Amino acid sequence: MNKRSKPPLPRRASVASHLWIGLCFLVVGGAAFGLRRRLPLPPLADLDLLDAAGTICWAAVLTVCLGLLLRRTPLWSPWTWILAILLSMAVESFQSTPYPARIQAAFPPAHLLLGSTFSWMDMALYPVGVALAWSLLRAFGRSTFSH
Repeated sequence: MNKRSKPPLPRRASVASHLWIGLCFLVVGGAAFGLRRRLPLPPLADLDLLDAAGTICWAAVLTVCLGLLLRRTPLWSPWTWILAILLSMAVESFQSTPYPARIQAAFPPAHLLLGSTFSWMDMALYPVGVALAWSLLRAFGRSTFSH
């Protein structure tokens, strides 16, 4: 390589990789949501594994979507994972207000996006979902989050 040639750009995860990874998280999260609604929970269950799986998958899907949207923007791509964590936590904090219930009364499917009640456990699980999605995107090509 001579002095004037530029180093090759890192390979980024393809659109297809984003879509497949996102679809996998949607399927797993949807299965966890469906099972949680059908299985009886013990009273005062502190750690609901199905709820945790759904929370992790929600954050992972959000990360994949943000990565896909910001994939071609070199300025913002390195910050996709930070934006995913912040947006996840903002939505969770929003659940501590009465507004999500009003939105869900008008449009019930909004429950899937906004959730229902604030949980500190969810706040702790969002970084897990973001890290899992980020790791998978890195495995399918140079990360969408770094240069």
